Parts: sequence; C-alpha cells; structure tokens
Amino acid sequence: MKKIPMWIGRRLVLMCKLKEEDLQEVLQTQKELNVELGVRAFLEGYVSQEDFRKIHAIQCREIKPFAAVVLEGGFLSRQQLDELRGISAQKHLRIGELLLKKGLVNEEDIESALDHDHFSGGS
Repeated sequence: MKKIPMWIGRRLVLMCKLKEEDLQEVLQTQKELNVELGVRAFLEGYVSQEDFRKIHAIQCREIKPFAAVVLEGGFLSRQQLDELRGISAQKHLRIGELLLKKGLVNEEDIESALDHDHFSGGS
C-alpha cells in the first residue's frame, strides 16, 4: 500500500466512507499515542522525572532540540538516543493506520480516496 497522507481522514469523510465523529475519535487517539521524543524518553524510562524537568528547562532557556540537549548534557548516549528514536518510530501511528486498525475503513476505501486525489489534481 502507498504511504497514507495526513489528509486522508478528511477525504474519507467527504466521500461518505467515514463518519466525522469516528475521524475525531481517531485523531484524538493519534494525539494520545504519538508523543514527542522527550515525553517518550520519560515514558520508556530513558530519563527520570527530575532529568526530564532539567532537559525541558534547558530546552526552554537555550531553545535547543531534545536530541541536542540530552547528548550535550550527558543525559543519554548516542546509542540510547538512537534506540529511543527507533521505539518512537515503532509506536508512532499515522491516521490511515489507525483507521485500518480500528476497522473504520478498508484498504480499498483508502486506495479510492488516494485515487480520487490523483484524478482531481490533488485538491
């Protein structure tokens, strides 16, 4: 199957293949599951709550990305950061994947929505 773009949920609603309330539920689930790397580091036990607070304070003060702060500050090694990124990527779910997993649409619905976009010139 092709990579499923973010807007696919809206397209499926417009095509009457998905209810608006189901789309909103899936979007909320996606928001809850797809956490930022720093939060994932805490949830997976890579950093303590105290270190998480320190990292966040440094990020706010120095306006640096999480990866730079944890490496420069010695909170994580490069290997740990790479492991964390792998875990985060595995747990990150796209809207199309969630729609399929919940059984709200099938692959044919998604393919149809993608084909509809192709034939309409992407608008």
